Amino acid sequence: MDIASAATGRLAGPGQAAPDLRRLLKRRVPIPDHLAVADSRCLFCASRQLRAVLSSFVCIRLKFEVPEPLARAGTAAVVQRRVQRARIRVLQAPVSGPLPIYCRCPLRETPLEKVSLFRLLLKLAPMIKWDECEQIQCVCHTANLDFLELPLRTCTTKLHGCMPWVLLERAEQLSDVVAIEMKLQQICGFPPGLTLPKVTRVKVFCWEPAAALSENAFCEIYRLFPNLERLHLDMLPSLLPPLCLSKFVALPDFRISFHEVPGTAHGEGVEGSYFLAANLLTMPFAGEGGIFQRLVRLQMDALAGLSGGALLHMATALRGAPALRRLGTISAPMLRLLDPASEAFQLEEVVIAMGLEDSLGLFTFMLPLTQLEKRCSIRRLGIHLQAPDALIKPPEEVENFLCAGFYSLAKDCLAPDAFLNFSQSQEQLVETVIFQLPYLDEHFFSLDMANYGPDKVAGTSPLDQPMRKTEALAELRPMGTLISGPLDGVSDVAFRILEESVWFMALLVVDMPRVPFKFQPHGPHPQFLLPAS
Repeated sequence: MDIASAATGRLAGPGQAAPDLRRLLKRRVPIPDHLAVADSRCLFCASRQLRAVLSSFVCIRLKFEVPEPLARAGTAAVVQRRVQRARIRVLQAPVSGPLPIYCRCPLRETPLEKVSLFRLLLKLAPMIKWDECEQIQCVCHTANLDFLELPLRTCTTKLHGCMPWVLLERAEQLSDVVAIEMKLQQICGFPPGLTLPKVTRVKVFCWEPAAALSENAFCEIYRLFPNLERLHLDMLPSLLPPLCLSKFVALPDFRISFHEVPGTAHGEGVEGSYFLAANLLTMPFAGEGGIFQRLVRLQMDALAGLSGGALLHMATALRGAPALRRLGTISAPMLRLLDPASEAFQLEEVVIAMGLEDSLGLFTFMLPLTQLEKRCSIRRLGIHLQAPDALIKPPEEVENFLCAGFYSLAKDCLAPDAFLNFSQSQEQLVETVIFQLPYLDEHFFSLDMANYGPDKVAGTSPLDQPMRKTEALAELRPMGTLISGPLDGVSDVAFRILEESVWFMALLVVDMPRVPFKFQPHGPHPQFLLPAS
C-alpha cells in the first residue's frame, strides 16, 4: 500500500499523465513482476489511472479450442482439470503474466472476439481493466484459426495440429508464430532450401519408424529451424536407438516423451511402453553420451518410472553432461544415483515424483550433507506427490516427522536461497500436512495448487523462464481434512527448528527409525521430543 500511495500521489498533481507512472513502474518499481493477481486487488483499486496503468502491463496466453460434437470417453474429466489448472495459475501468476487462460468456445459463439473474451475475463479478475491489456498470445489448433477474429488471429504465437504449410499460406496473419507442432516425416519432406527462422520452439512427433531410420532424419530439424531454442520429441520407445546412435545433439533446452502404444508385445498401455523404454535405454546410453554435450535442461517424464539397468545407464549419461542444470521429472532413486554430495553435482533445479512413503528415503539420502555441514547446488527442489494406490490419514507422529524432514532439507541441505515447491497428482493430497508448510513458512516453501491428474507430472522451468516461487494464496489454503495432529498454535516460530532438533531428527532416522516422537509446539523453543515411555 505504500507503493500504491506513492504512485497515486504522483498522479494527483496537476498535469501529471499516466505514462509518467508507467515509466516509473518499469524503471524503479517493477510491481507487476512480483505481485500475484489474487493479492493485487487493493493496488488496482487505488485509483482509476493506476488501474489503467497496471492493466497495461498484463499479458495473457489464450489457449483456444472448439469442442468436438461427439466427445471421447474421459474428455470431460481432462477438460475439467485443464480449466481448474488455468484458473488456479491465473490467481498465482504475477500480474505481468503471461496469464494462462484456457477457453473452449462453443460453435455458436464463433468467431471469438476480443469483446466477448474480455467479458469472460472480467468474471475471473474484475479488478483488471482488460481493454487496456498490453498483449495477447493465442494458442490454438490450426484447423480452428478461422474461429478467431482477425485481430486475435494475428496474435497467434503457437499452433497445434501438425499443419506447417499454414505458416506459408498465411504468412501475414501468422507472423508472430514462434512455436509449432510437426511430424518428423513432414520435416524430412520439406524442400532443402526452405527454412522457418522465426520459429524457436518445436514439438516433433516421431511415430513413423521409416522416417526416423532415414539418414540424418533428426538433424533435419535443425536445418528447417535454424534459430530453434527449445525442442520436444514425442516418440516411440523403439526409436531411441536410432536417435542416440545418430549425429543428433540435443539443444540446451530439451524434452523427450514417449508415445504410448497399447497392445505391444510387452504389455498394454503405459506399463508396456515404459517397460520397452527401460530395456531400450540400456543400449544407446551405454556409450559416451554425446547427445547430451550441450544439454542444460532435460525434461523426461519417463525417468520417474524407469528402474534397474536403464536407470543406472541414464544416470551415467547425465553425469557426463557438463552443462546440465535443470532436470525432471525423476524418481527418488534416480536422484540417489546422481549423488548431490559430490563436487561434480551442479544441478540447480530438480523435480522429483514420489509418494509420501518415499520421504524417509529422501531424508536419509540427504542426511550426509547435514552431517558434513555441506550444501548441494539445488536452488529449487520440486516435490510432485503421487498416490497411485490409495491415500490414508497419516498418524500425528508421522506428520511431525515429515514437517521436520522437509524443513531441515530446505534449511540445511539445499543452496542458501533454495526452496521446495510442492505439487500433486490427486486433489485429496492437498489435504495432508505437507501442503500446509508453504502457509507456515513462505521463505523455504512454495506451492502449486493446480491438479495435474494421474496422466501428467510437474516439470522443470524452461530456460527462458526464471525458477519462480509460487505464492501460497490464503483463499486457496486447504482445510487439512487428512491431518491427524492439531494445527492450532503452530506458527512460523514452530518451524524455526534449532540445530539440536535437526540433529535429533537425523539420529532418529538412522538409529531408531521405528521409535515414535512428538512435536512440542509450545514453549520458547519448540522441538521434537521422545515420549516419556
